[in-house]
Amino acid sequence: MSILISGIGRSGTTTIYQILGKAFIEKYKHARCVYEPYLWNIPEVEKTAIVKGQPFSVEQIGLFNVNVHCNTPLFLSGRHLLHDHWLRKVFGPIAPSSDVAPENVMAKVIRGAGRLEAALTRYKNLKVVIVTRNIIDTANSGLGLFSFYGDEFHPSDKTRFINEINDKFAANIDIKSIKTELQWSVLWWHYLTEASFRVFEKYPDRVKLVPYEKYNKNKNEIMGEIFDFAGIERTFIDQSLFTQGAGPITSVSYLSMEDIGCLKDEMDWYFNRLGATGGFKVYSDQFYQSQLTKYSKRAFVESLLLTEPTNLTSVQWRIRERNDRIKKLSVPVAQPFSVTSAIVEFGSNDKALAITRKQNISKKEKIGVLVTCFNNANSIADTIYSVLAQTCKPDIIYVADDCSVDGSINIIKSIAEKHKQIQLVERRRNVGVSANRDLAIRAMDVDYITTLDGDDLFYPEKVELELSILAGSMSKVAFSDVVVIGKEQGFLQEISPYSGKTKSQLLTMLASRSVPVPRDMLFPKELFIKANGFDVGMSIYEDWAFKMRLMTTASDCGWLHSGGKGTIYDRRQPGLSGKKPIEHAYGQLLALARNAEMLKEYPNALESGLSTVAKQLEGNMLKRMEAYITSIKNKDTLDSVYENLAVFWDNATFKGDVQHMFEQIWKFTTIEAR
Repeated sequence: MSILISGIGRSGTTTIYQILGKAFIEKYKHARCVYEPYLWNIPEVEKTAIVKGQPFSVEQIGLFNVNVHCNTPLFLSGRHLLHDHWLRKVFGPIAPSSDVAPENVMAKVIRGAGRLEAALTRYKNLKVVIVTRNIIDTANSGLGLFSFYGDEFHPSDKTRFINEINDKFAANIDIKSIKTELQWSVLWWHYLTEASFRVFEKYPDRVKLVPYEKYNKNKNEIMGEIFDFAGIERTFIDQSLFTQGAGPITSVSYLSMEDIGCLKDEMDWYFNRLGATGGFKVYSDQFYQSQLTKYSKRAFVESLLLTEPTNLTSVQWRIRERNDRIKKLSVPVAQPFSVTSAIVEFGSNDKALAITRKQNISKKEKIGVLVTCFNNANSIADTIYSVLAQTCKPDIIYVADDCSVDGSINIIKSIAEKHKQIQLVERRRNVGVSANRDLAIRAMDVDYITTLDGDDLFYPEKVELELSILAGSMSKVAFSDVVVIGKEQGFLQEISPYSGKTKSQLLTMLASRSVPVPRDMLFPKELFIKANGFDVGMSIYEDWAFKMRLMTTASDCGWLHSGGKGTIYDRRQPGLSGKKPIEHAYGQLLALARNAEMLKEYPNALESGLSTVAKQLEGNMLKRMEAYITSIKNKDTLDSVYENLAVFWDNATFKGDVQHMFEQIWKFTTIEAR
C-alpha cells in the first residue's frame, strides 16, 4: 500500500507525515517518505520523514517538481502526460501492473488537493489521508508564512486558479475584485477544501477524512485511526512527534477582528459541509465565538512585511495593505468638553428626577457600564469620571481599551487604582469598535448594561433615570435624549417618539431613521445575547443593525424613554460624516440584508429601510432604487426581495471597495432579475 497525505496548508499535515512516515520506515525496510514534491526536493527527509530543522531555502527547490506544478492544472481528475510522469517519480518505478503503485511509499502535498482524483484513478492501491481545517486558523497561519499561490517560488498560480474555479465550479470570480492577500487565501482554501470533500465522497473506502478540529481534540485516538487506515500497528506511534511541526507555531494574529468577522460565512459553510460529508458535528457559532475570544488575546502583527530581501521573495511586500490600515486608524483629536457646560446650555434632569424619585424604586440588579477606548487620551479621564459621578452607582465599570498607543492606558490605570469597580481589559491588538464592544459585553457578569465611547460623557443621572423606568424588567430597554456636540454648535436630540411603540411601529421608525436612533441604551444582558450581539465584520451601521434585532428581543412596547437626558455625544470627529454617500447606502442596505429574515414579519419596515438607503443615492442609481421600492409594494414580490437581500449579504464586502459596493447595489435593484 502507498499513502498520499493532502492538506490545504497549515492544517497539521506535517505532524501526521512525520509520525506516519517514521512508522513506515521502521516497519518497512525500503520505505520512502516524500515531502511536498510539487515544490521541494529534500532527499534526506525521504530517509527519516523528519522535517524539523530543514532550512527550506531556494537551494532545496526541485526544479522538475515546480515545472510539473506550474504546467499541470490545479484541478485534475484524469490522465496527464507530465503529471503521470511526476507520479512515477514520486512513487517509484511502475509496478508490473500499470495501475498499481510500488508498496510502502508515502508522500505529503499541500498543492495537490485539486489533483487527488488523478492519483487515485492512476493507482488502484493508493490511499489518501485528507486533512481539513477551518478558514480562520488556516488563513491566519498562512498569512504569516507564505502565499498559497507560490508567489515567492514561481510564477503565481493566481490567474490560472481563477480561470479554473470559474470553469469547474462556475465561481464567476472577477480577478479585479480581489484586493487583499486574505481574499486570495479564502478562495484557495474554499475551493480546494470543496475539492477534497468531493474526493472523499466519491472514494470513501480509499480516502480518510481528518478534520483538524477533531484531530486536535484527541490526537492520539485520531492518529490511531489513521494508522489503522494505513495498515500499520498503533504501537508504532511515536508520542514525542505530536508537538513537532515543520515550522513555527503561530501565536500571533495576522487577521484584524474585522477580517475575522468577514470569515463567519465561510466558517458556517465549512462546518455545515463537514457535518454533511464527514459526520463531524461542530456548532459553528460556538466555535466562531471561541475563535473571536482566542484571537482578541493575541498580539496583532503585520503579515510578512520585511525591510530587506531574503531568500524568499515577493510575497514579503504587502505595503499597500499596511498603508491602508494606517490611514484608516489615523484620526484627529478634538478638544474635550464638560458635563457642566452641557447642563448649563441644555438644562438639567431635575424635572425627570422629581418624577422618578417619587416612585422610590430600590436598586436590586447588578449594573455594568462599558467604556470603550481607542486613542482617547485627551478625553478618557473625563469619560470615566462622568460614570463614577452617576447618582446610581454602577457595580462594574468595564473599560475596554482597543490597543491605544497615545498613553490612554496609563490614564485609565491611574484612575482604576483608586476605584475598585473599574475593570480594565487591554486588547493586545486593535480589534475594531464592534468586536471590542461585543467581546466586552459578553465578558461582563451583570444584569443590565449600558455603553459609552471614550470621547463621550454621561449626564450624572443617566443610569438612575433609565434603571427606574425599567423597574426590574428583563424584557425592556431604556434610553434617554442625547446632547450632541457639533463642530460649530451643539443641539439636543429628542428620542422620546420611540417610547412605548409596538414592535412594528418601532422597527419602521428605526428603519426610516425619521427620528435619531437611540444610543447608549440600558438593556438586560440576556437581550443582547438573544440579539446575537454585534456583527464584528461590519464597520458601518453595525449598531443600527444590532438595534433592529434588539427591538425584536424586547417585549412589545418595551422600549421606554427615561424622561431625561443621558449621553453627551461628541460628533466633532469625522466618523460616519467622513464616508461617501455610496458607502452610507451600502452600509445601510447591508444592515437590512443582515436582518432580512427578521424583516419578513415587518414589510413596512423593509420599505422604510430601503427609502432610507435611497436618500444616499443620486442619478440613475436613485431612480433604480425608487422603482425597486415601488415594485415591492406588490406583496407577491416580497419573497424575491428577501432572496435578493440574502444574496446581497452573501456578496458583502467589509473592505471599503466602492466599486464593489456600487455594483452590488446596482444588481440588487435589478427588477428584471426577480
